[in-house]
Amino acid sequence: KIQNFARSALVKPVTINVGRAGAASINVIQEVEYVKQEAKIVYLLECLQKTTPPVLIFAEKKQDVDAIHEYLLLKGIEAVAIHGGKDQEERSRSVEAFRAGKKDVLVATDVASKGWISRIFNM
Repeated sequence: KIQNFARSALVKPVTINVGRAGAASINVIQEVEYVKQEAKIVYLLECLQKTTPPVLIFAEKKQDVDAIHEYLLLKGIEAVAIHGGKDQEERSRSVEAFRAGKKDVLVATDVASKGWISRIFNM
């Protein structure tokens, strides 16, 4: 979509790729685990217990973000959550707490995924 927009809005746009387009960074380890839907939240907690912070978790829907966030808080995990249903001030406070290391986990809708580098769990 961005490339189409650039072509329509710009005259002779220039594209710059860092690394190979579509390729993962060599500094990123990607692992895929297939987990039944009903076991995902428990498996997520197991993964978090074996992973050092900071951790970023992405979910598709705002309701999922809220449910995961609530579960993590109940399990004693220092977590914050952001999505479009929260006001900008609350999102900013959450991101700042995460970046400052005051919170170990940030749960977000995948819209927030642009520009983040961290350990990522897609739910």
